Amino acid sequence: MNKEDIFKKLSSFGLELQIFDILESTNKTAKELSFEKEQALVIAKEQTGGRGRLGRSFYSPEGGAYFSLLLRPELSPQKTLNITTAAAVAVCRAIEKLSNKNPQIKWVNDVFIKGKKVCGILCESAFSREGTKMDYAVLGIGANLFPPEHGFPEDIKHIADSIFEKPSEELYFDFIFETVNEFLKMYNSLEKADFLEEYKERSFLIGKEISFIKNGQNKTATVLDIEKSFGLVVKYKDGSVETLATGEVTIGSGNIKT
Repeated sequence: MNKEDIFKKLSSFGLELQIFDILESTNKTAKELSFEKEQALVIAKEQTGGRGRLGRSFYSPEGGAYFSLLLRPELSPQKTLNITTAAAVAVCRAIEKLSNKNPQIKWVNDVFIKGKKVCGILCESAFSREGTKMDYAVLGIGANLFPPEHGFPEDIKHIADSIFEKPSEELYFDFIFETVNEFLKMYNSLEKADFLEEYKERSFLIGKEISFIKNGQNKTATVLDIEKSFGLVVKYKDGSVETLATGEVTIGSGNIKT
């Protein structure tokens, strides 16, 4: 696939397209574009300052796909999480289309294959001064498409993996195209979250025991369900039930974290 074909394929979405070899962060660049563009797709083959949830650094070497969508959805502030969850479903669909692997979602924003993380998602939003309308959203997706040249660092090699075994430029751009394509299929109905059932079916938390910190205390509970606002419904050992809107969740032995 030559560059002309790549640009033609990705430009078919009608988004301002920008492709870089290296960026500090595709989300950062997309936010800068928000002052002059309505919508955009920013792609980088490597990030020097990628970030995950809670401001953590996100390992972003060459061999991964890092891209951000600048969006202006008609979405209430309470439904912001629908962007992240739709993106997780889109990533799973793209992986299934391009491989024979079975991706699963770990609430709320990670995609795993065989118990190892292959993709992280970060959505950042800006709202009107009144807080009643979303000005824009930047949806960032970072996927470990191919094994890093020197392998994963010691601190994450037991929890991270790549989607494909061998580097391929065609697979690289096909993955981005398919993910964006699948996400845009859900974009105009984000408020309704018609993909909720699919998200739940792809989750591997339901039925699992998890631990988390709430109000400074360690808690343990079993996941019962994911409700319509994508909150995690959990049951404590005393039988009480609660819905977690967000948080740091650890599964089982504590080796896998969001």
